[in-house]
Amino acid sequence: MLGAVRSADLTEADLFNGVGHAPTVLQEHETEIGTVSENGAWNLPDDLIALLKTEVGATARDQALALGARAPVTLRANLAKTNRSDLQTLLAKDGIETSPNPLCDTALTVIGSERGLTAHRCFQDGLFEMQDAGSQALVSDLPVSADTRVLDYCAGGGGKALAIAARYGCKVHAHDANFGRMKDIPKRAERAGTAISVCSSDHPFEDGEFDCVLLDVPCSGSGSWRRAPDSKWQFSRENLDELTAVQKTILEDAHRLVAPNGTLAYATCSIFESENALQINAFLKRRPDWEMLASQSWPITDDGDGFFVAQLKRS
Repeated sequence: MLGAVRSADLTEADLFNGVGHAPTVLQEHETEIGTVSENGAWNLPDDLIALLKTEVGATARDQALALGARAPVTLRANLAKTNRSDLQTLLAKDGIETSPNPLCDTALTVIGSERGLTAHRCFQDGLFEMQDAGSQALVSDLPVSADTRVLDYCAGGGGKALAIAARYGCKVHAHDANFGRMKDIPKRAERAGTAISVCSSDHPFEDGEFDCVLLDVPCSGSGSWRRAPDSKWQFSRENLDELTAVQKTILEDAHRLVAPNGTLAYATCSIFESENALQINAFLKRRPDWEMLASQSWPITDDGDGFFVAQLKRS
């Protein structure tokens, strides 16, 4: 308890005062535990604290503490069938309280219990999906329209592909090196009323085939470690080096698929600069015929996980 008080920068004497149900006044021997160590307060192993400081800089402490908080439960209103306001009203009628999330116009944060959401009729009817607000936000500003040829190159379970198809009314091609990860996409797309074409892992794409290619690359997941807290205790500098090498390879493999005047959107759920801005800077140095149109990062907050996206185009 004393460690929790100190790590929160609270005053011990005000809380340990014996008033009402408060703990009794601290005895001399109880105050001798000293200050809470940095790794104790940050709830991270020492080597990861050093890595976080290098990668995140001045916000390292805030991001470390954010990783110790509970992640929000966020819904994405399916724009193919409804909008955020109407969905909020429907859920409220059944006692499911939500609030508009400021990160994206489709995002609703669940207030209170999130039990039974996937059994709710609104979910079964395809009116919403579970998706972090940051994940929703990074696809909300893509240069896509109904007739845009879109490829989600590292589609995984298909959350971003579904969000793109619903927002822009376009057909999205989904690809992943691990084909099994996409097994639920057809069922999810049917429920959502969107068009997703699932491509085999060895599908022969043509150079310049797509107007927009989204690369949601494999990454540390550091922006979402609070959803899998054991991950931060298993991660190492060596893991980061391996991942950045994979990201480089994916960029080199996928950029050729972008049509002239098309967009390559590189995204991670990471807060590490090595996976984000530094990875993009290295690509642009290798490929001087490309330029960055825009980039945005989202830190870990009460509203959403940490994400990064950069939009690239041939110059």
